[in-house]
Amino acid sequence: MTKLRTFAAVAAVAAMLLVMTGCQMAPWLAWFFAKPEKVEPVCTIPPDVKMLVLISDLELSETADCAAIKRSLTENLNEQLLEHEVATEVVSYEELLDFIAAEPTFHQLSFGEIAEKLGADLVLYVRLKQFKLRDTAISTLWRGELDVRVKLVDKNDITLFPVDTPLGHAARVEFSDERDESETYGATLTDMLGSEMADRIAKLFYQHEVPPGTKAQQQREEAVGDDV
Repeated sequence: MTKLRTFAAVAAVAAMLLVMTGCQMAPWLAWFFAKPEKVEPVCTIPPDVKMLVLISDLELSETADCAAIKRSLTENLNEQLLEHEVATEVVSYEELLDFIAAEPTFHQLSFGEIAEKLGADLVLYVRLKQFKLRDTAISTLWRGELDVRVKLVDKNDITLFPVDTPLGHAARVEFSDERDESETYGATLTDMLGSEMADRIAKLFYQHEVPPGTKAQQQREEAVGDDV
């Protein structure tokens, strides 16, 4: 941090302290100077693995928007998994599409069989429970929602995560009250949802830091979400 930024930060803290009473000051100071919380990965992934991101939309209507979120989420997840060294190699979305097109019995294959055919060690399975961009087709008020369930399965069809939640780990992203008349905003919102969800899912599998108090709040929310 530069001297100018340090001075600005100190000045901001000093100004805040001037307007706070003693009762207000103690918890605020504790929060401000608390160290970020470290969040450990939910399971141990062996080194040098090739991962396949597999998105299922069987519970949703097949639409162009649905195809777009599958591509966005897959490509963003692949990027995150490589960037944070969760995997050393991934199956590209194009490679997966080519395989599905050439395999007439694709939907009858197990995760392990799909992984074996594509040379993957692990399958990151994401089931789309809900996806929408707005409440009605003619609404100008965009309300992007993406609700998923996540599983990590190895090539032997053994579920590595979550081991005690058969329906999968719940994750949800929402961008609401976005008003935009542009015909292309739907694509922008789809990318926003895909990027944010990919970030949340990828963070399950690598150590990262969150602001103080965040981890406890997330655990409470996930405990509720996993029951759905």
